[in-house]
Amino acid sequence: MLENSFGYDLKVYPNPTDGLLNIDLSRSYAQSTVSVINSMGQEVDRRSFKTTQHLQLNMPEAAGLYLIEVHSGNQKAVFRVVKEYGFAQSSGMQRN
Repeated sequence: MLENSFGYDLKVYPNPTDGLLNIDLSRSYAQSTVSVINSMGQEVDRRSFKTTQHLQLNMPEAAGLYLIEVHSGNQKAVFRVVKEYGFAQSSGMQRN
């Protein structure tokens, strides 16, 4: 992780991912925002979540290295995620 004010209990998995990324904040927050930033520094996705501890993010973008920024209240985390070639449906569910 490049930055983390959530504490040690923040979990991001799997990394690398085939497109479906799980983020466990370790406690519930009223409002959370997740941004996906590509290797050129462009924000390619932004999602908002309400009253949840577990965030599930579908990353349909091309394979590569991404920065994920999570904001919840005064807390912020920034981490690298490797998106591998694979398939994840746009509904956020993995293909069986």
